[in-house]
Amino acid sequence: MKSVFTCLFLCLYSFFAYSVKEMEKPTELDEIMALVELDYDTYKDKRERYDSFDKAEAYLQDRRDSLVEAGFFYYEKGQTICYRCYVILQDWQDLDNAFEWHARFSPTCSYIKKEKGRDYIETMVRSRHTHIEAIKQKRENPPLVIVDQYF
Repeated sequence: MKSVFTCLFLCLYSFFAYSVKEMEKPTELDEIMALVELDYDTYKDKRERYDSFDKAEAYLQDRRDSLVEAGFFYYEKGQTICYRCYVILQDWQDLDNAFEWHARFSPTCSYIKKEKGRDYIETMVRSRHTHIEAIKQKRENPPLVIVDQYF
């Protein structure tokens, strides 16, 4: 029985060590974004991100401060986009921590790296699956992540 736990530990350790190393490598999206200039540079300014929520649904306007601090601006139909990595999250709820979800779903984002640091990101990546399961028990779904919508 001890060897089963040892194997499980080594497998999990290898997976997480690999995942953390992979976070440092440029992603395909990073390369695409270097070639394609989107008009999101405006949203580097926190004031611009804050103002983008003027046209948002009321539930998003109420949490705009935390979303703006986490790098998001309002796009449309409940969608928030990080001005730096372009990850799109929607279906936010009151207990959601914008920085945590941002780090979980976009661990290579340079904004998150700068604001929170590598240790924070590693913790969020490692806890992603456990946390999502815990959230699902309290509500139907975690924030929805939309990928490759514009590419």
